[in-house]
Amino acid sequence: MNRLSKEDLSQMNQNYFQSLDKEKLVEVAGNLHSLAVEQLEKLEQNSSNSSLPPSSDQFKSKEKVPSLELEPTGSETSISESKREDKHVSQESEKPKNKGFGKKLSGKQAGAKGIWRTSPLVASQTVAHHPLSCASCNSRLEIDPQAKPYMGYYVLELEKLDSELIVELQSAEIIHLDETPWYEKGKSRWLWVAITSTIAVFHIGSRRKEELLHLISEAFVGWLIADGYGAYSSYPKRQHCLAHLIRKAIALTEAVDKEVADLGQWLVS
Repeated sequence: MNRLSKEDLSQMNQNYFQSLDKEKLVEVAGNLHSLAVEQLEKLEQNSSNSSLPPSSDQFKSKEKVPSLELEPTGSETSISESKREDKHVSQESEKPKNKGFGKKLSGKQAGAKGIWRTSPLVASQTVAHHPLSCASCNSRLEIDPQAKPYMGYYVLELEKLDSELIVELQSAEIIHLDETPWYEKGKSRWLWVAITSTIAVFHIGSRRKEELLHLISEAFVGWLIADGYGAYSSYPKRQHCLAHLIRKAIALTEAVDKEVADLGQWLVS
């Protein structure tokens, strides 16, 4: 079917449906049903059944919409309210008693002993940084000779240059390659990562196919393991990521069409 656009849907009203004969009305209903199924399955996508990253799960509600129930009338009202009160009392009695301990927070607990490097970092040089202007009024600031350091951080140099790591990538037998997006100042950025058994190379750029040239080239003759992104499809020795295949099979089990759901269940099992 042709994809229904926003303009198409805006023209559909009660008068439009009443003007259609039975055959056309069934055809329109079928198209609307297909669109509803497509949108429903898209809404139910998450990191376990699609290629969406786990960070996207926080935007999806895990609570199910409660089913509608008819309000009781007459004597049924008092009976149903009594049952709800009894159920509430029963649930309260089954809850574990609070012994005064708060819920444990994730991560390192306050007062716990930290774990750090066995040998301290040794700085080869110290570089001072001073603000050149006031952040509020933009006035130029003079460097105070009596100023004391407030904070600092270490800058670590890689043991190998990026070009050396890229050359080492090409000799690997297997490379796992993936990319993930994020937004910075309204622009889409992409982080590519190529991983072998010994090294990991990260590259920030666009999602164009040309970005692959920064990671793998014609010198690489091993196996490339990646997802279904089209940029990888031209590589001859490519294996589809098993984790992505499992997610797609799980998505099929949740399909509206029973035959498709049965196929997904067969693939998962």
